[in-house]
Amino acid sequence: MARSSRSAATRSFPRVGVADVAVTVADELQGMGIGTVLARCLVDRARANGFTRLTATTLWENRPARALLRRLRFRARASHGSEIELELNLKPTSDSTRATAWLRVHKDDLATAHYGPRANEDR
Repeated sequence: MARSSRSAATRSFPRVGVADVAVTVADELQGMGIGTVLARCLVDRARANGFTRLTATTLWENRPARALLRRLRFRARASHGSEIELELNLKPTSDSTRATAWLRVHKDDLATAHYGPRANEDR
């Protein structure tokens, strides 16, 4: 499974052009390059959609994840206990420049949009 989500410092002040990424591969399928393919697709789609930075968090002990992120040129940004935060600055393409401009124009609308309850929140 691969996912990206727009990152926001708070719901009121979104970080335009930034997305958090995550890749999960079932234990029995690890080591086959699936995570690499999914992660590269996430990076390509993020760039094409105007994102300028990707962030990721993993455990220090997760060497395969750290190696994958390093191969994709993510760099360490911060460390908190057993977790390391990494980021990748993306160079824009002409299509992504248009998408970024659209995001900047619509950032207030995005900040006030209702995202619905999260799966881990009490209802």
